[in-house]
Amino acid sequence: MFCLDQVKHLLLKLELISNFKVIMKFVTSRRMREIDRLATQKYNIPSLILMENAGRSVADEAKMMLRERSLNVAIFCGYGNNGGDGFVAARHLCNKGCKVKVFLIGPKKK
Repeated sequence: MFCLDQVKHLLLKLELISNFKVIMKFVTSRRMREIDRLATQKYNIPSLILMENAGRSVADEAKMMLRERSLNVAIFCGYGNNGGDGFVAARHLCNKGCKVKVFLIGPKKK
């Protein structure tokens, strides 16, 4: 586990950010499931919309981080809900001209 200062230092070293004004919020997987549940049940946001928004946001951030250094991207997806977000991100990155490979990781299913 890295502390926020270590993450900032690494991002600066990799030239992915230009100053220390980085704001990141972290939630546990349990809390994220609760946020998703509230979004769908209380606010009637379809889970497909949540997945599309998450995947698009990941793709936008990845493209910004890549700049023009590399257009080759590997995305590792699991079988859970976040795996769907990864496939959405892959689609958006492909649409932005990236060469994307998606790896589905998890136990073999019949």
